[in-house]
Amino acid sequence: MRTTVRLAVAMSLAMAMVGCGCGDKTRNNFPQLEVPLPGGTEGQELTTLDFGLIQVGVKAVRKVHVRNSGTAALNFTALTTAAPFGTDTMVPSTLEVNAETDLLVTFTPATADQHVTGKISIGSDDPQRGTYDLALEGQGVTAVARTTPNPLAFGDVYVKESKTLMLTLTNAGGNELPVQGAMLTGALAGVTADFAAFTATVPGNGGSATVAVTFAPTATGPIAGAVVIHIDAVLGGDVSVPITGRGTAADPRLCFRFSDTGTETCTDPQNTLINVDFGSICDNAVYPADAGAIACTPVTGARAGTMYVRNDGLVPVKYSMQVRPQVPAGVRCDGGSDLADITFSNGPDGGAAFNVPTSSLPGAETDPRPWETAPVVVSYRATSRCRLEASDQAQVLWTRQGDPAGTTRPPGTLVMTLVGSSRLPSAKEEPLNLGTQAQPINVPLSTPVPFTGVVNQGNGPLVVKQLKLYEEIFMADLDGGTLDGGGPLGGFLQPCNPASSTFLASDCARFNWDTGAGGNPAAVLPVTLDAGSQGNPGRQSLGRLFVGCYADGGSCPGAQTRYRVYAVIDTSDPYAPQLTVPIEAWVKMP
Repeated sequence: MRTTVRLAVAMSLAMAMVGCGCGDKTRNNFPQLEVPLPGGTEGQELTTLDFGLIQVGVKAVRKVHVRNSGTAALNFTALTTAAPFGTDTMVPSTLEVNAETDLLVTFTPATADQHVTGKISIGSDDPQRGTYDLALEGQGVTAVARTTPNPLAFGDVYVKESKTLMLTLTNAGGNELPVQGAMLTGALAGVTADFAAFTATVPGNGGSATVAVTFAPTATGPIAGAVVIHIDAVLGGDVSVPITGRGTAADPRLCFRFSDTGTETCTDPQNTLINVDFGSICDNAVYPADAGAIACTPVTGARAGTMYVRNDGLVPVKYSMQVRPQVPAGVRCDGGSDLADITFSNGPDGGAAFNVPTSSLPGAETDPRPWETAPVVVSYRATSRCRLEASDQAQVLWTRQGDPAGTTRPPGTLVMTLVGSSRLPSAKEEPLNLGTQAQPINVPLSTPVPFTGVVNQGNGPLVVKQLKLYEEIFMADLDGGTLDGGGPLGGFLQPCNPASSTFLASDCARFNWDTGAGGNPAAVLPVTLDAGSQGNPGRQSLGRLFVGCYADGGSCPGAQTRYRVYAVIDTSDPYAPQLTVPIEAWVKMP
């Protein structure tokens, strides 16, 4: 037995060292190296250290457990081996009595698929065996992780859209590659992935596993990070795949700025429709520049501003525009002119609709900011040709172009509506009706009735110039019919004339203007009625009327009788210069 041999040797050495006649009281001291077999029974020693399969180029470290079971300190004098094996323990070193430690032995294979053997010699001052040889073996392998694509470059992805890239891990080596999972790291808002396929063993010789990585940005800006694939350090360690990309959006806006105020109005992501109101402008057809005190001036008769497109996003946007200077389009109400009162400097003369060809804003992302188009001058010169032309409207329709098939990126359209109106009076008759056939009024009236006759519904002042009372008479023709004299009821209108021989027999004699202050239009007119506002027309009493018997105090009606005359009123309304307003009274004697 090895123990018996070692004991005999030890006794012989001890006797030789101390000589004979030592006596019973002399103690023999010497170190004793043991290399126990891990998990083995007492007395069994490790004879072979197998590193197994180690990735080529990777240094594997194994521990060799040793102890000093002697009665004196054990000194290690050398650890000798040859590449690809080595040691990470420094010698000389000392191990005290009954102490234990680990010697670090390494294996760094340089060749794949080759079984390598060697040994390490442990030199010490153990008197029984100064050198302990331990057999070594191992094999280099090439379980090599390769990723494609690398990096994961998403490029530009529009906000609220998504892009998916397939990340493939390929085992380019000849041995199996256990993959222990993966994770996302860095600033990767909007990036998601299911890494279930990266928790499996990938076969060698081209085996692979693939996962989908998706970028769905909710905000603009760059992302930067990585997919980290967890692999045992022995097989090369973690693999990091960089991730790059940018959340992008084109943020187009259709804008208008008035030249006189500098006020800017633009569309925005929540409101893709804007209204530009030029307001009420002095009408150039009615009040031309040479019309004296009420002439239109550059300030009162026209207004202008600039229209332009702005891109507040990160990438260019392609678009086209359709411009309609007149809405509705077509021939104007004067029967011949198609000129528009709202004109665009980039459009043709005459007010015809036109298109702006597809263009990009900006032409390149590197163009200097702000990204804005050259301004288009939009002018409004209010020039009516009839009542229907007192209001004007134009429209600009911006349409996005060039989106990928099946993709609609907001905003798809932007709309600008431009409106303006001529500052004009609008005279409207206001008839006077006193009593009804069922409920006539008693005459003569003791209190005169105010007469308005006309109201102003326009946005410019109305001058009431003159008012006269007329009556309508009818004349039978030879056929027994009536001649249409053009009056309200088909008869002839003639002025109420007290000097006429027929005056007392006419309805004119039943209506009399009040002789008090403000009662007779002849003394009141001309008057100016203010522009209407918020649906309330401008109005003013033009006089006061008495209704009664004949002007000479003669006979009065005994039963219900209708009297009717007409107030013919001259105004400054260019489209209603004269109004015929009925005045009617159903009367009876009290």
